[in-house]
Amino acid sequence: MMIKLTPAFAWLVALSIGLTSSAGPPVTTPRDTVIDTMHGVEVPDPYRWMESESSTLTAWVNAQDGFFRSFVDGVPIRDAIVDRIAEIGEFDSVSPPTRAGNRWFSWHTPADRARGMLMVREGAADAPARVLVDPEAFFPLDTMRLTGMTPSPDGTHVVIACDDGAGTWGELRLLDVDSGRERPERLTGISGPTGFPGVRWLGDGTAFVYWHFDVRDARGTRTVALRNPKLRLHVPGTPQSEDPVLAADTGDPTRLIRTFDITNDDRFLVYSVIDKGTRHTTLHALAFDDADAGPITLARDEATFGYIGSRGSRLMYRTDAGAPNFRVIGIDLDDPAPERWIDVIPEGENQIAAVWQTADRLIVNEQRDVKPVLRVHDLDGRFLREAQLPGIGGVGVTASRRHSDVYYRFGVLFDPMTIYTLDTETGASTLYHRPALAFDPEAFVVEQVFYESFDGTRVPMFIARRRDLQPDGTHPLWMYGYGHGGWSAFPWFQPHLVAWLEMGGFYALPGIRGGGEYGAAWRDAGMARQKPNAIGDYLAAGEWLIENGYASRDGLVANGGSASGFLPVVATNRRPDLFGAAVVDWPFLDMLRYHHFASGFTRSFGSPDDPVDFAVLHAYSPYHNIEEGTCYPPTLVAVGERDLTTPPLHGYKYIAALQHAQACERPAMIQMIRDAGHYSYGTTPEQRRGSFADQIAFLIRALELPFRPPVSGNAGAR
Repeated sequence: MMIKLTPAFAWLVALSIGLTSSAGPPVTTPRDTVIDTMHGVEVPDPYRWMESESSTLTAWVNAQDGFFRSFVDGVPIRDAIVDRIAEIGEFDSVSPPTRAGNRWFSWHTPADRARGMLMVREGAADAPARVLVDPEAFFPLDTMRLTGMTPSPDGTHVVIACDDGAGTWGELRLLDVDSGRERPERLTGISGPTGFPGVRWLGDGTAFVYWHFDVRDARGTRTVALRNPKLRLHVPGTPQSEDPVLAADTGDPTRLIRTFDITNDDRFLVYSVIDKGTRHTTLHALAFDDADAGPITLARDEATFGYIGSRGSRLMYRTDAGAPNFRVIGIDLDDPAPERWIDVIPEGENQIAAVWQTADRLIVNEQRDVKPVLRVHDLDGRFLREAQLPGIGGVGVTASRRHSDVYYRFGVLFDPMTIYTLDTETGASTLYHRPALAFDPEAFVVEQVFYESFDGTRVPMFIARRRDLQPDGTHPLWMYGYGHGGWSAFPWFQPHLVAWLEMGGFYALPGIRGGGEYGAAWRDAGMARQKPNAIGDYLAAGEWLIENGYASRDGLVANGGSASGFLPVVATNRRPDLFGAAVVDWPFLDMLRYHHFASGFTRSFGSPDDPVDFAVLHAYSPYHNIEEGTCYPPTLVAVGERDLTTPPLHGYKYIAALQHAQACERPAMIQMIRDAGHYSYGTTPEQRRGSFADQIAFLIRALELPFRPPVSGNAGAR
């Protein structure tokens, strides 16, 4: 690969001391003779033994870890990269305030602190803040972290969620806000994979509803299935054992209660149940004053429903039922038949990506070619005005149905979330908090381009680079793709990628099918049996970047993670000539057995137990499509030792197979993140920074990049 050496980056440190990209496997990996017959097809699985704990597996993992450490620790500028990532990521981080009564709650992580503190302000959002929870004093273990909070409507109490840093299982605790003291009860059976917030208070603050799961059903320490999801009601001061179950699916313990909330008048618990592996959703409403009568069924449909809020007996949902670009519907509790639904905000040309209700307004995030636009409507759905945003960036809104305050976060790859208040009467934005940074965001630029995929589909893509560098094909480019679950891809702030840009790298994020860039039709066009469309979009993005001078074949880095972790290695399996390297984070790679170790993904990928789905999965499953005698690009697969969502066995099996088949000396390596859960680069800031730096160091050595140490200090910083 030819690298242009600008005066600021003409330092050949890695090459000058003789680093090379050749690295053979550290050990010979045992191979089984296991062969499954699936739908009449023989499927060899030589590394089936890696699915179970054993001393042999432990020894193999340790040897691979040592192999990787010797490879990246030999990069002279690795430690400088760690230091620069720390500088970039160390700033005072503040969340938008959440109002409850006459108090405002927010998170504050000072630049010199590892974990965020929960703060409370009295009387106004800009009043002096008081520390309510300092995790460094609150938790005995420095790996424990706060993951969410929900104050009672009057602000007298707050429920906090915490876990052990692996993001797997946690607990709920209750604080008295006046005194700051913790109440004695702790609620367990709280699942990290379901996310937080998972708490809704009754309006009078006497009790709250929460999500509860039975003790996990685990195989070893690396797989999990969530069992018997329930909604329970907790009255502060009573033991959890007395919490009544408000909703549960006793007929099928693998069905998920997907979402829940409480109507604005506190009369009903509303919740949705989804059949795992399908889009079949059932909406229910349970009257608190007549719970014994059971829930009312509001809807059954193959569609997505997101609860927004209520107005009288009308419940408002964002849905793609009959509306691929989504619409806001009103369902009357007294007459919920689908033919009686009304359009509060009809489907339009652009996607309705999200909706929030305040006391008197609806705030709509409308996406125009992926770029967010905030629109203000009244509660009847009438459009009032468009918000004046500060530019092109990602937007997240914080609002309460009980108040009129609206805050939003605004950011991009090289700028962490700046917070603004939104005046819904004028559409004007006012700065609330902007972090002081150790770099200048104006030194970078992000642009949006469009390219044609293999079947002629127009696909959007964002590209970020240093403003002073031009797309001439001489700069390494890190290409991340997701295309899953309806998530719209927009470049978000990541300190290690800012360091990558500073050192002369480019970054690209194609909005491939399977994501939510253009609504439900775009999402469905990249799911399950249509997943090959997402793969085709990803490959076409790489080809376009090379053809248009943004990257070269030797410098194009394929990247994806979690539900898209399969993408980069499907790409390098099929087109090893197109990519310089692959960096894979927390992936599914054995697509014929993934459903045995993680639940809830067959809707997105299809089921290997179905013969048609099997044929699609077998054709691209990374583990099953490695050809012996092929020279594959340098490949790094990051796995979490305690990951229960995409268990590390996927990385183990794939890397073992790749090392066996590799026809050249290019490295195939495991990056083991010790003690970490899903998509966690570590349980401490130091470990996380080191993990990110290791990935860049891997690329520096594997691609022989002539990067100089990143510049330290805050010259030109904001």
